[in-house]
Amino acid sequence: MVDGEEMKIFVNGKIVDPSEAKISVFDRSYLFGEGLFETLRSYNGALPFLDRHLARLEWSATFLGLPFPHPQKIKKGTEELLRENKLANARIKIILSGINEGIKPQLLTPNTAVNLLILMEKFVPLPETDYETGVGLSVIHSVRNEPPPVSNIKTTSYACKMIARSEFMERDSFDGILLDANGAVAETTSANLFWARNETVFTPPTSIGLLGGITRQIVMEILKEQNVPLKEQLVQPAELHGASEVFLTGSTLEVLPVIKIDDCIIGNGKPGLITQKIRSGYKHRVKREIAG
Repeated sequence: MVDGEEMKIFVNGKIVDPSEAKISVFDRSYLFGEGLFETLRSYNGALPFLDRHLARLEWSATFLGLPFPHPQKIKKGTEELLRENKLANARIKIILSGINEGIKPQLLTPNTAVNLLILMEKFVPLPETDYETGVGLSVIHSVRNEPPPVSNIKTTSYACKMIARSEFMERDSFDGILLDANGAVAETTSANLFWARNETVFTPPTSIGLLGGITRQIVMEILKEQNVPLKEQLVQPAELHGASEVFLTGSTLEVLPVIKIDDCIIGNGKPGLITQKIRSGYKHRVKREIAG
């Protein structure tokens, strides 16, 4: 809300009040959890990396066989909604889903009607102290991460991660580490994970079943630019305890240091130099993207 006003919503080409934002009960996201979404943020009205988000959304839609609106339609709708809501710094969610004919599952076709929703709210950043002191994670035991290819696309089927969320919140952690079927570290419920050891940075490969985040991609590019060795590698939770640094990446988190996993302190218990360097590099990349 801005100045007490509810945020307007983009629904299939129209910007409406929340009370008017309605879609069919035959939406496949509602019936089958088959919707797709992207979450990103604006910076003073600019939308850095939007094209990357839309490219991933289009790839995911193609994978499912879901017709995809023209990217410019989504971009224009997002920009118009920012202006309509008078938001400079917003958390934005773009949702795409098909409309089923009846309640029985049916195959998607090129003629399947789609719902395109864009929602946003004022972006509220994490306290700067979280970046200065780092956060704690918990390894999730109640559920395992979904296997590929489902885990490689950003779907609205979020039951697994919501169950995990309840577990790590009970343990007073910032987020939870999800493991794959073989017990290897995949990702957290809301971010990708990196760790450092002996001046080399590691991250799990997407092949084990995790979302290849946009910020993850950019961080990997920054590491290459800064000549920091990077390896995609499997890791067991206990092995993370020996890391010198751990950090999370995400569109709204940017680059967030982790200083504790369960009861184990990471490194010296403070955000490491590599993490700080990557965070600074990411902020520079955002500014560069906005400047064009």
